[in-house]
Amino acid sequence: MPLGWRILAEHDAAGTPLTRDRLRDAVRETGQSISTDRAEHCSPSPGLRGSFESECDPDLRHPERYLDFLAARRELLAQASQSFLTELRDGVRAIGAAELRPLVVVTEKKDDVRAAQITFLVAELGRRGFAEPALDSEIADPANGAALAVAEAFWPDGLQTGQGQPVVLELDPSTANLPRLEELGYLVFTSVDALLGYAVRLNQAASGEEEAPPEEPSPDGGPVALEFEKAMRELYERARSEANYHTTYFLGMLAELGALVTARKLLYAPAVSDGFAILWERGRLDLTVEALVIQPRFADLFTTQEIEIARHRLDRFGY
Repeated sequence: MPLGWRILAEHDAAGTPLTRDRLRDAVRETGQSISTDRAEHCSPSPGLRGSFESECDPDLRHPERYLDFLAARRELLAQASQSFLTELRDGVRAIGAAELRPLVVVTEKKDDVRAAQITFLVAELGRRGFAEPALDSEIADPANGAALAVAEAFWPDGLQTGQGQPVVLELDPSTANLPRLEELGYLVFTSVDALLGYAVRLNQAASGEEEAPPEEPSPDGGPVALEFEKAMRELYERARSEANYHTTYFLGMLAELGALVTARKLLYAPAVSDGFAILWERGRLDLTVEALVIQPRFADLFTTQEIEIARHRLDRFGY
């Protein structure tokens, strides 16, 4: 019996609706790998299932009667098709047919930060001359076929086709077999920022350019700039204590570049930062640099364009 059917039957027997997250977790418990997006596409539509199950003998929903279930489903689909064709021929509607209901307009769903990160990353790497990756790609162990990861992006022939190791971007490392991937020669990244930095260094090495020296910390700028410096360090502490997010990379940027330069680097980055994505996942966009930049008390420190970048990014992801 197909794995998906078995999982559906088990949830039906327990009286539990099969949601996207339950399907994903049930598949992963079997040792197989599946992404959340793929689980959402594979999970059954309640409306379609309900219309069939209301007419189907409940006994047919047990796993051992799977073939009988398929036969019953074919018969019901044939009856429904014949009824529809008869209505078309006669120009009448069958008695008891459902009335048309008003159309419900659903507001646009806010973007997914991780998906936006991948989109920005692929565009930036393409601009720099690197190959286009396979997205949401399952990587199997050549020895036994076991799923090692469902990578957000995968370059099987290297970032530059035919050069270097195959590259994997896996943003959910807890579900992947990273040691085995590295043993097989894959270059694995668990951060968009890290992969983008690696690509930039490859470009510099290929062109013979030396890495640009770090920017000088911004000058004092008066009491407002000092207040912003303090607020940026408080962001780090609050993210650690309130969102359990420890980012030594951000702290290092503050020490090396200062608060204003750090903020501008993050605003003008081609991809949404890993820190922004993690805080979005934890429902704490209020702890992002962007949320600090748009505060009126710091308006004199940034250009109108910089404030608009921060505001647009926050609005796009539901702040």
